[in-house]
Amino acid sequence: MRPRGRSEGVRRLLAHHHFGGRLTRDGQMNTPQRDLLLVEDNPIFAAHVSRSLAASGHWKVTAADSLAAATAMLDEQPFEAVIVDLGLPDSDGPETFTTMRELVDEVPIIVMTNHEQADIGRALVRSGAADFLSKRDVTPDALEWSLDAAVERAEFRRDLHQHRIQRAIEIERRRIGRDLHDRVIQRLFAAGLELERSIVSNDPNVDESGLQSVRAALSTIDAAVGDLRFAIDQMHPTAEPNSFSHEFEAVSREIQHNTGRAIHLRMLGDVEQIGPVGGQAMLSVFREGVMNAVRHGVGPIDAEITAEETVRIVVRCAVGEQTTTPGGGRGLIGMADRAAELGGSCEFAVDDRASVLTWEVPCRTPQHA
Repeated sequence: MRPRGRSEGVRRLLAHHHFGGRLTRDGQMNTPQRDLLLVEDNPIFAAHVSRSLAASGHWKVTAADSLAAATAMLDEQPFEAVIVDLGLPDSDGPETFTTMRELVDEVPIIVMTNHEQADIGRALVRSGAADFLSKRDVTPDALEWSLDAAVERAEFRRDLHQHRIQRAIEIERRRIGRDLHDRVIQRLFAAGLELERSIVSNDPNVDESGLQSVRAALSTIDAAVGDLRFAIDQMHPTAEPNSFSHEFEAVSREIQHNTGRAIHLRMLGDVEQIGPVGGQAMLSVFREGVMNAVRHGVGPIDAEITAEETVRIVVRCAVGEQTTTPGGGRGLIGMADRAAELGGSCEFAVDDRASVLTWEVPCRTPQHA
């Protein structure tokens, strides 16, 4: 049984919950009005319903006396609920609801029936009507209760539907992100390793111009990997971004996994104070510096990142027999150029024991990469 009356306290609570209202100093509700379309050909009954809802202050009622008139009004403005009489001059019975349902899509519809049409009303509720009311039993409380409940259910369904859509989008984003990382990035990385081997193979058939082309391709691959990582991060705007410390650790694990070379990474200071653009520059430099150590050094690689008043990357490894003094390779030139753009320096030194790369920029300077 639908309740026929409510205490004033309950009425205020429901109004506040459904309509976002606030109590004024005199204890009255101050709530925004919602637009209701009333489709009823009996002018006396239409006036009765309009007055009842107007007294609540929650609804602004627009009346139509036929389905055609209602259709024209729906073309002019949106409504948040519809009350429709099943018996209209140009439509009668369940077909009235069916037509109205097609016109308003997800807007809740309450059907008005005669007393002997209760079975029809219940059937229409099973077909998607928000509720049905017998004209003989209509009271201001019954009308307001039915409308409040119908709007709340409709809003809940819309919120649930939107949540499901957002969840599906997020799942798809994560799937694409995993595919980009686990397949595309790994394939690029494998291609880069093949190119690296061609550089250190000392093949007499490969001249200096060929080596420069290979180094250029390596630089392009590195930039593409950086762009893909950035794109993967951007696919999760609602999630907390990965910290730079985690990014450096991920790069270390990736290189170690693909090359078999042990990498000992140490981070000092507040790495997270680095801006996003400067951080991306550091990640690129860190990757290039460690890969240089993979190419030209032997044994484990020691990497240290310090973020205090300056940001400093140091990469050390033991030298091999083929290790040479620093030259004009594109990788080293690119790291030096990045440091210069950010107001810092890049040095590379080799002696008979180890090679050391030191890249340093002011901590607060990075504004562009």
